[in-house]
Amino acid sequence: MNNKININQIYNDKRWPKVSCETLVDITKTCFRAVDKRLLDHGWEIDINFTNTAEVKEINNKYRQKDTDTNVLSFEYVDWSSKRKPVEFLGDILFSYDKIKEEASERNIKFDHHLKHLFVHSLLHLLGYDHQTDSEEKIMQELEFLILSEYNISPTY
Repeated sequence: MNNKININQIYNDKRWPKVSCETLVDITKTCFRAVDKRLLDHGWEIDINFTNTAEVKEINNKYRQKDTDTNVLSFEYVDWSSKRKPVEFLGDILFSYDKIKEEASERNIKFDHHLKHLFVHSLLHLLGYDHQTDSEEKIMQELEFLILSEYNISPTY
């Protein structure tokens, strides 16, 4: 059994402060425990791209046909209906430095708290959660609140 969580960090924008891989792994484990503890029985790999508005907007347009910027994009790669492999690639997450900094400033919240909230939000998307309906949104927000409370962070909506 390989229950390691490997997070590959790619910094495409030099303005990003280095984010502790240990912190990201810890948040991922907390998220897995909140959703389904059995997720901890497998090995997982996640790519995180710390980038900027231009790149996020380009990828959002290319893969989601939305010609707009956003704070984060996540792309799930797991087929949840198939049998688990020893190590699986969970997905890609792309963070926009510009958008996250702008939102944190507008909302008068700490940049790192907003980033952690968006990381939790993205992990939930990678795990198959969405917020297309009111009931889906309520479930997702409740999970976000539960997970973030472990770190004394209030959701940064």
